[in-house]
Amino acid sequence: MTPAELLHRLQKRSIPPQDFLEEFTRLSDGSELEARTYAPGELTLYRTKELEKEALPTTVQDLSYPPRDKSELQRANLENEQVFYGSIQMDAALSEGRVSAGDRIVVSRWKNAKELSVRAIPTEPSSDTERIYNLLYTDLDTSIYPYSAAVAHRLFKTHPMLGLLYPSRRDEAENENVALTARATDEILALEDATLCEVTKAKTDSYEVKELNVAVPDGDSLKWLGTTV
Repeated sequence: MTPAELLHRLQKRSIPPQDFLEEFTRLSDGSELEARTYAPGELTLYRTKELEKEALPTTVQDLSYPPRDKSELQRANLENEQVFYGSIQMDAALSEGRVSAGDRIVVSRWKNAKELSVRAIPTEPSSDTERIYNLLYTDLDTSIYPYSAAVAHRLFKTHPMLGLLYPSRRDEAENENVALTARATDEILALEDATLCEVTKAKTDSYEVKELNVAVPDGDSLKWLGTTV
């Protein structure tokens, strides 16, 4: 099967995910994604969490990747596989979180405490192999998830400390998202702060929030200051 034929079958979802993974692994062997490396403190990531029953998060882990039993199939993780998703721009994080006006959310801000390396999905693909990568991580139809998660799983299994950088297609400014394994998150990321917000405006690529409270990490716990800073 040629890359063009595999791309066509992926577009039509006419190949089972495992068969696709095996064929794509063969076709993409030796075709490396662009590598990017961020020095300590160079990368800032935003992540949103919708409040449940008005209860504020009490630990840093509450704002990080979900428990294994709550890890559903997503863009870069299989079911029960813990992956941290963050966005390089706050608007992209709000867009990815599918927030609506009136929602009360917590926006957490993270930095890489150590050097972080990622593989970047091409935004302007020039070959059929790159077009496959791009489709896997930009298609808004969630039926792509079994395919994109399988490819991410293979990457993370081989390189658990290597992140995956891909375009945010829910954000028209075309900002970028990062996916990290639980291990990489624990060893590389550090929480800077978290802000309790009320979403006052939520339109495509245009958001406004009202800041209500801010928390800073206190060891593994969160210390809510009762005010914004």
